[in-house]
Amino acid sequence: MLDAAAPEDAAAAPLCIASDIRGTGHTFTDLYQDYFGRVGGSGCAGNGRCHGAADQPGSIASHNFVCPPADKDTCYQGLQTAALATSADEGAPEQSGLYLVLRKSSGGGSMPKAPVCAFDDTDMKRIADWIRAGAPND
Repeated sequence: MLDAAAPEDAAAAPLCIASDIRGTGHTFTDLYQDYFGRVGGSGCAGNGRCHGAADQPGSIASHNFVCPPADKDTCYQGLQTAALATSADEGAPEQSGLYLVLRKSSGGGSMPKAPVCAFDDTDMKRIADWIRAGAPND
């Protein structure tokens, strides 16, 4: 079951991607295009201090999650290496590290840091569906 509401501190943050420009797909290609690989907005490479390269603080803090812009396969490998897209219970994507940090309920900080934004229920459902499907590189 999806977490019905984002924590209160996330409620004040703007949406990570405007609903009129985001896609609807649940594949990694779709998610990379809309969320992870974006330059500006909610992309993981962020402002140069995030996950764009192995020597950036975000990559180091996340056990080597690297997601450079324009490199979907390296981003996918980074998610797998850092075990962010898995959970102890395969039927519970809401317990994955990725879901928890995006939903701002990990206890270890929130993503993305720059710009600060909130993933809405539609965003989180797309991500959870991908994880539930086994988080394939499709």
